[in-house]
Amino acid sequence: MAPTSSRQLISLSNSMQNSELFRRGVVLPLDLDAEKLLRLNSADEATRVRYLEIENQQEFEVLWKSGVFQRINAIAESFLDDYEEDFLDVKNMSSILTAIEDTQITNKVSSVEEERFMIALSSMASEAASLGRPLLFVL
Repeated sequence: MAPTSSRQLISLSNSMQNSELFRRGVVLPLDLDAEKLLRLNSADEATRVRYLEIENQQEFEVLWKSGVFQRINAIAESFLDDYEEDFLDVKNMSSILTAIEDTQITNKVSSVEEERFMIALSSMASEAASLGRPLLFVL
């Protein structure tokens, strides 16, 4: 077995599960290393990501009732649900944008938080597409 450097040991000892580091929200890995760490469930606070936080249970419930996650699931064949994590690969970014647009057309936005989240998620999906990176939903 090859020796592990002390730097790697420090990084591994400080790593956390995705759901611990990003309790509720959407995570965009900004580079390949960040994506690998997220897929291994070994990211830490130094991992290069952009994080869109769902701040509390009430905000999550508003977003859930809006139907945006269900629309993403239907279009992207994903499993976004309460207490679940799911990666949506770059090929699904247009599905996310379509789901957001459909939600905004179908439902009247009920709060500032919901509008903020929809705008930020749309921007994040566009950035993920341009970077060629997935989005990790930690709900």
